[in-house]
Amino acid sequence: MRSLHILSRRVSAATTSQRACLRHSRCSLSTYGDLTAAALSEASSEGPSLDVLDALTEASPPQPVSISQMMLASGRTSPAVRLANAQFLRRELASRRAHVLSLLRTMPPPLASQPAVARLCVLNWQRLKGLLTLPELSTADDEKAFAAAMLDHSAAIDGESRRWPHLSPEEEALCVDALGTLQREPHLAVDKQLDAIFLARIGLRVLHEHYIRAVQPPRQGYAGAIQLECSPVAVCEEAAAATRQQLQQRYGAAPPVEVVGERGHSFAFVPGHVRAVVGALLFNSSVATLRHAALAAGGGQHQQYSFSGDERLPAVRVIVAGGDDLVQVKLLDQAGGIRRSSLSNVWSYRALDSAWWRPADGLSLPLTRLFCQYFGGS
Repeated sequence: MRSLHILSRRVSAATTSQRACLRHSRCSLSTYGDLTAAALSEASSEGPSLDVLDALTEASPPQPVSISQMMLASGRTSPAVRLANAQFLRRELASRRAHVLSLLRTMPPPLASQPAVARLCVLNWQRLKGLLTLPELSTADDEKAFAAAMLDHSAAIDGESRRWPHLSPEEEALCVDALGTLQREPHLAVDKQLDAIFLARIGLRVLHEHYIRAVQPPRQGYAGAIQLECSPVAVCEEAAAATRQQLQQRYGAAPPVEVVGERGHSFAFVPGHVRAVVGALLFNSSVATLRHAALAAGGGQHQQYSFSGDERLPAVRVIVAGGDDLVQVKLLDQAGGIRRSSLSNVWSYRALDSAWWRPADGLSLPLTRLFCQYFGGS
């Protein structure tokens, strides 16, 4: 039996001193404008030089954003607040894209020359260039034009994020290349660099989606992308149903899932994050349960897990508990556990190098860890 604590999220209460809009760190427009012009003028297909990228990020560094700040920013819709939010988002998206591009360009030499890194550099530079060429925002009409551009941008990045919360093919190739080209010793450093890249990607997605949701007609019970009374039990039940359907279609069988907890307990959160974490871990536990049952029945690990309706698979249990400022989700399965020698790799990109990993598993576990960490969980 395995037990995983997968979501620990403290929700800080909003204070009256917090501003209603998100404001970026101060930066001279002329300095930032000069850096933008330099980035656009000297860039190759993979973007400008590292010096320019670093200067651009330093001039307007990425700002941490909390759930409380996001709720306040989307809770007031006056023209002045909308303009301030748009100004913040324009700079913040550009700053985070520049940071991701800089991280990609500073990969260790054996990895930096891999095709996947070059493709990701081109992709991220295209996104960054699109943001840098947007005009400065100073009026309500500018904000409306920016909102329309962000809606177009949302459609444009669909190819990059369609598989979210899973990695894109280029990102998966990057992780595979990291294992194939590097010795064991540098992997911890590369893990940290990959973490930084994918955390930035999560942040880009959250901020962009929240802004788009906030400028569109309001949804009942939501502030932008945040559900004001998000029930983790309800989200877990939705994730369980979706996971079982996916497994039934792929393997013809799925273990039952029992969700235990108070359905009425809720907190303000982005439900997509809970869904991504629980869905990924449910899939992992359910597939492990199928494999364990196939091995016990005398089949191989690559068997297509064909079970008759009379056979009973052990249930995967999801236990949800929490109070006013803490939500914790625990998964328990009966899939034989993980060998002690593999435990250190479970939450790492090195899982690709583990005997139990299969290509269909993807890299859900290290991404799950990052989803938990993004808003302060573990």
